[in-house]
Amino acid sequence: MPTYPRTSRPTGKNVSSPHPMPSDEVLDMLRSLVRKSQRTAGVPLSPSFVRRSDTSDVAPPLALLLRGGQGGAVRLKLYLTMALLAVSSPFDIRDPVPARSWATALALDDPERSGARRVGDAINWLAAHRFLVTERRQGTPGSIRLLNQDLSGGPYVRPTPGSRYVQLPLGLWDQGWIVRLSGTAMALLVVLLDLQGGRAKPQWISPAQARRRYDLSPDTWTKGLKELKAAELVTVSRRAQGEIFDYQRMRNTYWIHEEKLQGLPTPTTRVRRRVPRGTASGESAG
Repeated sequence: MPTYPRTSRPTGKNVSSPHPMPSDEVLDMLRSLVRKSQRTAGVPLSPSFVRRSDTSDVAPPLALLLRGGQGGAVRLKLYLTMALLAVSSPFDIRDPVPARSWATALALDDPERSGARRVGDAINWLAAHRFLVTERRQGTPGSIRLLNQDLSGGPYVRPTPGSRYVQLPLGLWDQGWIVRLSGTAMALLVVLLDLQGGRAKPQWISPAQARRRYDLSPDTWTKGLKELKAAELVTVSRRAQGEIFDYQRMRNTYWIHEEKLQGLPTPTTRVRRRVPRGTASGESAG
């Protein structure tokens, strides 16, 4: 049974804005992966991948991916892209992708050498922590098969339409966001998509609930949120919590602009940002 560090740390540099649009080569590769998947909707993620249950003290897989060094962003983006391609039972990638091709698609530096090594390290980590299994082949890339997203080691179980799950828009790849966002911002985007859950109005969550449910540190939440705001992918507003005659605390509410993720025009009606006079707008959850 693998062991995990107890603390959650953001990976990568302290960035507050997304990277520029990837090169035409990278964007073409990302779009070809979407076409190869033949998906017409998004990529479903099990709730057990994103958040932990009320009875568990184990960090959810999403948080685990960011831990343990600078490779967290590569692990997260690589796994999500593999989930894009693993469409049907047995949820494998039937035409193995060379490490250098993964590295190119994720815009890693020196994809032929150091980038390919980073991909190889990420695949080994994912296999060791039961995200997937690999089959080595002489002289060719090994096959990859996803395992259950609860990290039990069992077969992958696809979320059903009748269950609640997180759906990643295909625009993450079509519009290059999988490359433009840091691993920290990508993880928080998944969390906020789970929080929004298809609802028609902004959602809020207290800091204690966010820490308990998603196990992301306040530092990770703050840095990821700054980057998503800079990319205009999320609007953070302030809302009073409590009855009119009770003491009211101001809480952050969050709204993901999924139309921008998809590269669609943003509606002119935006979520209003209401900040009472003399109240500072914080970046942490709640």
